[in-house]
Parts: sequence; C-alpha cells; structure tokens
Amino acid sequence: MGQQLEITLPEEAKKDSEFELKVTYKSTAESKVFNWVDKDKTNGKSKGLMFTQCQPIACRGVAPM
Repeated sequence: MGQQLEITLPEEAKKDSEFELKVTYKSTAESKVFNWVDKDKTNGKSKGLMFTQCQPIACRGVAPM
C-alpha cells in the first residue's frame, strides 16, 4: 500500500507559520487506487483520464491521511 510519508520541517519554521509544501509521487498502471481511461474513450479524445473513487482504505494510496 505504498510507503510512509515523513516530512521534516526546516529549523526556521515557527508554530502557526504558513509555508507551501509540494509532494511529488508516481504510480503505475497496476495501482489498485487509480483507474485509467484511454484517450480514445474520452469526450475530446486528446487526453487520457485518471480517476479514483477513494474507498476508505485505498484513499490513503492517493494522499497521506
């Protein structure tokens, strides 16, 4: 079901301060979380589509919760 996400804040981060956090990850076509639709099966037929229904256990594979 993936790997643990651990975030270490920089020393200068203070309580109640705001900052931006970017998390980059990738998946494979064999993922049980994501569903894929080929571009030829979409309305514009120019881009594929990826979606998830986020059932309770699978949703953790999309975003740390």
